[in-house]
Amino acid sequence: MSIAILLPFKENYSSNQAGAVSLFINDINKKSKFKRRTKIYGSTNDKNYLSDNYININIQKNFFKSSNISYVKEFLNIIDKDKTEIIEVHNRPAYIKYIKKKFFKTTFFFFHNDPLT
Repeated sequence: MSIAILLPFKENYSSNQAGAVSLFINDINKKSKFKRRTKIYGSTNDKNYLSDNYININIQKNFFKSSNISYVKEFLNIIDKDKTEIIEVHNRPAYIKYIKKKFFKTTFFFFHNDPLT
């Protein structure tokens, strides 16, 4: 079984500027019995990643396209090659719509906080 964890597009997964979601995922991953089968995907310019199982997604900026949509589509292209069985999505419900179109296996959504309610 392989697991892919998708961070929010602007979440920084580096030891210098890690966000709350990155710190949470890093802490949980350290204690997980599935840590060897888990890959964490995100987009950051910093090279000092919190863990060795992090994969950086680079996308080309395009004025006419949403960076979030491009980010999710590139993620799906990458995991398609890895035969991923489970996807975790953190704090971005809009990503689910794109993932469900292409990925028919198990998807989990984690909503860490809702500052509006």
